[in-house]
Amino acid sequence: MVKNKFVLDTSVVFKWIGDDKEEFVVEAREIYRQIREGKIIVVSPNLLLLELANILFWKGKFSARLTQEFLDKIITSGIIFSEFQDQQV
Repeated sequence: MVKNKFVLDTSVVFKWIGDDKEEFVVEAREIYRQIREGKIIVVSPNLLLLELANILFWKGKFSARLTQEFLDKIITSGIIFSEFQDQQV
């Protein structure tokens, strides 16, 4: 079976912990479930983690501990992280 491959925007990942009343939270959490169950493949540049840390810690006013816990959840979610290289452009 061929799995679909995706690249996620940081805003989608951020919705995994978003307010249930926020737009597209249900859909974003479904994507997370499918990643965890191995139904889809998601590849993302490492930059996603830096963007999330910035949003959570500096703009979201999350504690360093909560920010780290969420980042650990993302790192172990099944997303394939890659380094951006000029040759890939």
